[in-house]
Order: sequence, then C-alpha cells, then structure tokens
Amino acid sequence: SSCSKLTRQRELNTIQHWVKWMLKEEVVHPKLSQLVVPKEKIGEEDLTANPAIGPKDWDLITKTIREWKDKGVDHPRKGVHYYRTLFHTFCLVMKNTGCRPSELRLLQWRDIEVLPLTDEEEELRRLGKMNSKLTDKVATAYIFIKKSKTRSQREVPARVGRELRRWRDYIKGYATEANLRSCLTLDSYVFGNPNNEWRPYCRNVFSNTWHQDIINPLAGQLRGHKMSDKNYTLYGMRSTYIEDNLLQ
Repeated sequence: SSCSKLTRQRELNTIQHWVKWMLKEEVVHPKLSQLVVPKEKIGEEDLTANPAIGPKDWDLITKTIREWKDKGVDHPRKGVHYYRTLFHTFCLVMKNTGCRPSELRLLQWRDIEVLPLTDEEEELRRLGKMNSKLTDKVATAYIFIKKSKTRSQREVPARVGRELRRWRDYIKGYATEANLRSCLTLDSYVFGNPNNEWRPYCRNVFSNTWHQDIINPLAGQLRGHKMSDKNYTLYGMRSTYIEDNLLQ
C-alpha cells in the first residue's frame, strides 16, 4: 500500500476492535478468535514524516506560492488564478491555525467568525490609520472545527482575519464576473470549487499542487528540518504551527 505506516497502524487497530466486537456479540464463529491481526512497526523516522517548516524555508515557500499565484493572472482560463489564490489562502490559514488539510477542506463560512468593523473602523482601515486595537480586530478570526479526525470540536483563534476577508471579497468578485450563482451563504464551503457547484476540492488536488508546483521546483534550495530528512508535506504546516507555539 502507498499509505504511511501510521495510517496502516490506525486501520489495523480498527480491524482488531471490529473483530473483538464481533466475538463479544457472538455474530461470528469463535474460531475467528484465532485470527492474528498484524501490527505495523513504527520507527522514529515515521514519526517525523511531516516535519515542521523552518522560518527561512517558510519565507521561500510563501514567496514561491505568491509568484506562482501571480503568474495565473494572465492565464486564459480565469479559473487558474482562482485556484492559485485559493491555494495561497489555504496554506496561510493552515499554517496559522494548525488545522489539518481535511478539516480546512470541509470548512464552511458558518464555522468562521470574523469580527465586523464599524463604519468608523472601516474608514480608518481604508486610510491605513489603524491603532493596535483595531489591527488585532482586523487580523483575528475564530474558526470552529467540528469535523476533525478525533471527532472533538474546538475553536481556534488565529490571525487570519485579514486573509479571510480578502478571500471572501475575491470569491464574490469572481462569481459576479463569471456569472455564477451566489456562493457566500453560511453553508458554502470556504475553499469550494466553482466548477463543481462550489463543492470541496479532492484532497489529492491540494497535495499534488504542494509537491508538483511548490516543493519540487525548490529542490536543493530548502534547508529542511534538523530532526528529519523527509521532504516538507502539506500536513507539515500543522507541525509548524505546533512547533512555533511551543517555541513561543
């Protein structure tokens, strides 16, 4: 299988619990108790499969994403720039919230609270005369994660309010220009695909973009993590968020 050892270990544990339940409920023959579910041996190298991204490497990666996004402006298919802008925002939100890619992929606008600005505050923001209090208000967003891998709900405060406001405005303009139906209802997905009725993109789309368009072109330029020789992954931005907060 092409999946990681950690994934296989979780799946084998699930199978083992399932077998035990069937035996307990007597829905299978007792001989099934002789079934030995194999175990996946996890080494240190497997635990560092998604290393955190160092500050200098992160600067280079974000620079590459921005340049890649900007090249999409003149592309004959407007959807190219849309997707690249989406991916840029996706990465910024993920790195600053520690959310899993699967959680952000299914994020809806109802799960986000961006503090509204008064007319006076909006004017100060427009004029670039924000004080520290207003800057915090503009920058902060509260993201409610309800579809997590552990099935536990949590609210994440993060300084991505500015990015989410900008992304929301971009979607609105794109939909109007492309003559598409409204896509900014509370039930709409934040990172939806306009070519598929605004449904979420397949998770492999994000992973392939990360490797093919961002990381592979930077081969030989990234320092990597001192504790791992693995390449940076999209999931590694969750590790980055955790490590950054531990260091702080």
